[in-house]
Amino acid sequence: MIPRLAILGVLLLVGVGCSSSYRYEMQVINNTKRPLSVGPVLPGSQVVPGWTGPEHIAISAPQLMDQRWGATGAGPLLPGEALYLVREDTPFAQRGRLRVYDGDRTIKDLVSISDGDPDRVDILVFPGRNAFIINSNGGRLTAQPTSWQQLPPRSSGK
Repeated sequence: MIPRLAILGVLLLVGVGCSSSYRYEMQVINNTKRPLSVGPVLPGSQVVPGWTGPEHIAISAPQLMDQRWGATGAGPLLPGEALYLVREDTPFAQRGRLRVYDGDRTIKDLVSISDGDPDRVDILVFPGRNAFIINSNGGRLTAQPTSWQQLPPRSSGK
Protein backbone atom coordinates (compact mmCIF):
# COMPACT_ATOMS: atom_id res chain seq x y z
CA MET A 1 0.00 0.00 0.00
CA ILE A 2 2.80 2.45 0.80
CA PRO A 3 4.45 2.12 -2.65
CA ARG A 4 1.10 2.95 -4.31
CA LEU A 5 0.70 6.04 -2.11
CA ALA A 6 4.24 7.12 -2.91
CA ILE A 7 3.61 6.74 -6.65
CA LEU A 8 0.33 8.66 -6.34
CA GLY A 9 2.12 11.44 -4.43
CA VAL A 10 4.81 11.73 -7.10
CA LEU A 11 2.19 11.84 -9.87
CA LEU A 12 0.28 14.59 -8.07
CA LEU A 13 3.45 16.65 -7.66
CA VAL A 14 4.34 16.23 -11.32
CA GLY A 15 0.79 17.16 -12.35
CA VAL A 16 0.79 20.28 -10.19
CA GLY A 17 4.23 21.26 -11.50
CA CYS A 18 2.97 21.14 -15.08
CA SER A 19 0.26 23.70 -14.42
CA SER A 20 2.64 26.55 -13.61
CA SER A 21 2.07 29.95 -15.07
CA TYR A 22 4.56 32.69 -15.73
CA ARG A 23 4.57 36.49 -15.61
CA TYR A 24 6.35 38.45 -18.30
CA GLU A 25 7.12 42.15 -17.91
CA MET A 26 8.45 43.85 -21.02
CA GLN A 27 9.71 47.41 -21.36
CA VAL A 28 10.54 48.84 -24.78
CA ILE A 29 12.03 52.27 -25.44
CA ASN A 30 11.85 53.64 -28.98
CA ASN A 31 15.22 55.25 -29.65
CA THR A 32 14.58 55.54 -33.41
CA LYS A 33 13.27 58.48 -35.41
CA ARG A 34 10.23 56.53 -36.62
CA PRO A 35 7.12 55.01 -35.06
CA LEU A 36 7.26 51.32 -34.15
CA SER A 37 4.65 48.55 -34.04
CA VAL A 38 5.40 46.43 -30.97
CA GLY A 39 3.82 43.32 -29.49
CA PRO A 40 4.49 39.94 -27.86
CA VAL A 41 4.19 36.85 -30.06
CA LEU A 42 4.60 33.11 -29.88
CA PRO A 43 6.52 31.45 -32.70
CA GLY A 44 4.66 28.77 -34.63
CA SER A 45 0.99 28.29 -35.31
CA GLN A 46 -0.30 28.24 -31.73
CA VAL A 47 -2.67 31.15 -31.03
CA VAL A 48 -2.52 32.39 -27.43
CA PRO A 49 -4.47 35.53 -26.43
CA GLY A 50 -2.10 38.40 -25.76
CA TRP A 51 0.67 36.75 -27.81
CA THR A 52 -0.87 36.97 -31.30
CA GLY A 53 1.32 38.01 -34.22
CA PRO A 54 0.18 39.45 -37.55
CA GLU A 55 0.57 36.02 -39.18
CA HIS A 56 -1.90 34.51 -36.68
CA ILE A 57 -4.44 37.24 -37.40
CA ALA A 58 -3.99 36.83 -41.16
CA ILE A 59 -4.93 33.15 -40.87
CA SER A 60 -7.62 33.26 -38.18
CA ALA A 61 -9.24 36.65 -38.90
CA PRO A 62 -8.44 37.77 -42.47
CA GLN A 63 -11.16 40.43 -42.26
CA LEU A 64 -8.75 42.37 -39.99
CA MET A 65 -5.92 42.62 -42.56
CA ASP A 66 -6.43 46.39 -42.97
CA GLN A 67 -6.12 47.03 -39.21
CA ARG A 68 -2.98 48.14 -37.39
CA TRP A 69 -1.16 45.65 -35.14
CA GLY A 70 0.58 46.26 -31.84
CA ALA A 71 0.22 46.13 -28.10
CA THR A 72 -0.04 49.83 -27.36
CA GLY A 73 -3.78 49.95 -27.95
CA ALA A 74 -3.32 53.58 -28.95
CA GLY A 75 -1.36 53.44 -32.18
CA PRO A 76 2.35 52.99 -32.74
CA LEU A 77 5.11 53.58 -30.22
CA LEU A 78 6.40 57.01 -31.17
CA PRO A 79 10.07 58.09 -31.10
CA GLY A 80 11.25 58.68 -27.53
CA GLU A 81 8.30 56.86 -25.98
CA ALA A 82 8.44 53.81 -23.74
CA LEU A 83 5.98 50.93 -23.57
CA TYR A 84 5.42 48.65 -20.60
CA LEU A 85 3.68 45.31 -21.24
CA VAL A 86 2.60 42.67 -18.76
CA ARG A 87 1.44 39.18 -19.65
CA GLU A 88 0.36 37.13 -16.63
CA ASP A 89 -0.89 33.58 -16.23
CA THR A 90 1.07 32.54 -19.29
CA PRO A 91 1.34 28.74 -19.51
CA PHE A 92 4.77 28.63 -21.12
CA ALA A 93 8.31 29.66 -20.37
CA GLN A 94 11.20 30.73 -22.60
CA ARG A 95 9.29 30.65 -25.89
CA GLY A 96 7.88 34.16 -26.03
CA ARG A 97 9.17 36.84 -28.33
CA LEU A 98 8.77 40.57 -28.35
CA ARG A 99 8.34 41.58 -31.98
CA VAL A 100 9.12 45.08 -33.24
CA TYR A 101 8.38 46.43 -36.72
CA ASP A 102 9.55 49.73 -38.16
CA GLY A 103 6.63 52.02 -38.94
CA ASP A 104 2.89 52.17 -38.41
CA ARG A 105 1.65 49.54 -40.88
CA THR A 106 -1.36 47.35 -41.48
CA ILE A 107 -1.40 43.64 -40.74
CA LYS A 108 -1.40 43.06 -44.51
CA ASP A 109 1.92 44.95 -44.74
CA LEU A 110 3.45 43.26 -41.69
CA VAL A 111 2.91 39.65 -42.82
CA SER A 112 5.24 40.31 -45.75
CA ILE A 113 8.10 41.30 -43.40
CA SER A 114 9.89 38.14 -42.32
CA ASP A 115 12.36 37.38 -39.56
CA GLY A 116 15.76 38.81 -40.51
CA ASP A 117 14.27 41.69 -42.50
CA PRO A 118 15.83 45.08 -41.59
CA ASP A 119 12.38 46.41 -40.61
CA ARG A 120 11.75 43.70 -38.01
CA VAL A 121 13.43 42.42 -34.88
CA ASP A 122 12.26 39.47 -32.76
CA ILE A 123 13.59 39.44 -29.21
CA LEU A 124 13.54 36.36 -26.99
CA VAL A 125 11.90 37.21 -23.66
CA PHE A 126 11.91 35.26 -20.42
CA PRO A 127 9.58 35.19 -17.42
CA GLY A 128 10.28 38.22 -15.23
CA ARG A 129 11.52 41.63 -16.31
CA ASN A 130 12.78 42.24 -19.84
CA ALA A 131 13.91 45.71 -20.97
CA PHE A 132 15.14 46.80 -24.39
CA ILE A 133 16.08 49.92 -26.29
CA ILE A 134 15.19 49.77 -29.98
CA ASN A 135 17.64 51.53 -32.29
CA SER A 136 17.98 51.87 -36.04
CA ASN A 137 21.54 51.25 -37.16
CA GLY A 138 22.29 51.50 -40.87
CA GLY A 139 18.60 51.13 -41.71
CA ARG A 140 18.20 47.97 -39.60
CA LEU A 141 16.25 47.70 -36.35
CA THR A 142 18.31 46.44 -33.43
CA ALA A 143 17.42 45.64 -29.84
CA GLN A 144 19.81 46.47 -27.04
CA PRO A 145 19.11 44.90 -23.63
CA THR A 146 19.05 47.50 -20.89
CA SER A 147 18.33 47.76 -17.21
CA TRP A 148 14.77 48.24 -16.05
CA GLN A 149 14.01 51.95 -15.97
CA GLN A 150 11.50 53.81 -13.86
CA LEU A 151 9.84 55.81 -16.61
CA PRO A 152 6.28 56.97 -17.01
CA PRO A 153 5.74 54.67 -20.03
CA ARG A 154 2.63 54.02 -22.00
CA SER A 155 1.21 50.92 -20.49
CA SER A 156 -0.66 47.93 -21.84
CA GLY A 157 -1.86 45.32 -19.36
CA LYS A 158 -3.16 41.87 -20.13
